[in-house]
Amino acid sequence: MKRAFTVVFILTVCCTVVGMAATQWTFVKVFPDTTITFGAGVHGIAVDPANKIWVGPAGRTNSDSLSTGRAVVAIYVYNPDGTETPISRIKIINTTGRSDTLTALCRGSRTDAEGNIVYSSGSRYWKLNYQTGEGMATYLGLSSAIAPAFTSANEMFTGYVLPGTGPISIWSGSDFSSLGSAVTAPPGFSRTLEVSKDGNDIYWCGYSNKKIYVYHSANGTLGPYELSDSLAEGCQVESISWNKKDGYLYFSAGNIDTVNYAGGVLPPYTHSVWYAYDVATKTIKDSMAWNWGAYPYNITPVSNGPRPRGIDFSVSGDTAYVACFNHGKAAIQMFKRTETSVDPIDDGIPSGYTLSQNYPNPFNPSTEIQFTLTKAGYTTLKVYDVLGKEVATLVSENLNPGTYKTNFDASRLASGTYVYTLTSNGARLINKMLLMK
Repeated sequence: MKRAFTVVFILTVCCTVVGMAATQWTFVKVFPDTTITFGAGVHGIAVDPANKIWVGPAGRTNSDSLSTGRAVVAIYVYNPDGTETPISRIKIINTTGRSDTLTALCRGSRTDAEGNIVYSSGSRYWKLNYQTGEGMATYLGLSSAIAPAFTSANEMFTGYVLPGTGPISIWSGSDFSSLGSAVTAPPGFSRTLEVSKDGNDIYWCGYSNKKIYVYHSANGTLGPYELSDSLAEGCQVESISWNKKDGYLYFSAGNIDTVNYAGGVLPPYTHSVWYAYDVATKTIKDSMAWNWGAYPYNITPVSNGPRPRGIDFSVSGDTAYVACFNHGKAAIQMFKRTETSVDPIDDGIPSGYTLSQNYPNPFNPSTEIQFTLTKAGYTTLKVYDVLGKEVATLVSENLNPGTYKTNFDASRLASGTYVYTLTSNGARLINKMLLMK
């Protein structure tokens, strides 16, 4: 979906006109295309320094097998244009004294501080040279090891899927030698974790506990770590990653399995949306929503349906790749960040919060939405379908008092009624619009 974002700002006092910038994530396509079948979906996705995309399937992919006929779970490696690289479909990893055939599903992957890929499967971690795909190191002995996380000093943090299995541990990312334990028994089931680049904060994604736990150490990896905070209340977070450009921590909201996940995502979050969290201000700054209608696999979220389980960014931070489990075909989607100018105009004093009817309405495929704010604050303008699924975030930033307008392009959406919601400083206004193609 393409979104044009133009803002007219009415100042409460006269001032010098200064240009500002706004960014939005726009769905580009299913990646790499709509024909590849990643088994039961994707468990790991990582982007290396050359912008190659490494994909760890959650099952056997397109019947990959060795020449002997033995089925494997190959690691796929793509160029940014979606073509496979010569090192793609890695099936056997050779390291010093070992040769491992990949027969178990991926449990997570991450690019380390040196740019190489660390891949988890079963009870093993492997480090792969991002240029050649060759094995560099391996560690055996962790049961159900989750996606790792790395500090800028290439210290690796690991954990387990099952609660009570073991601690959050610290390792040397160079040779996987042990550096000790950080947290003895982190709560809940988990698929991943993240760590601040200085090693002071661990972000433990206990998805069965519907929150991210923050453990802090003033001494970095020397410890001790103590529980200091939590975030993403109400989200079963199964994918998380830092963006290299904006510095925000992006986490996913899922799942809606009412049996195992006690009712699914809680407000103000939405299922299958990745949120950008500013750890300094403790606020949500941006988001991107999984495109449920991505051609030709138009599906809807159902109990135990597709679960957001992977995210990483290009080196520039302007391209995002997100992935789902339980969604074999079209399991990866690609988003681009667009930046446009936001220009203030001196034109009066706003008298209250308003959310105007979009114009034109009905519309095809684009329409304009105007709104007014009386106080400065973090503001969002989001669009939902009639089932309550978020389909677009048009505004997600701190705004001053004034009147604004934004253009919503619904060219990728089906005809029907949509709801748009303005939220700012505790005010929440809702309106409906009709797309007719």
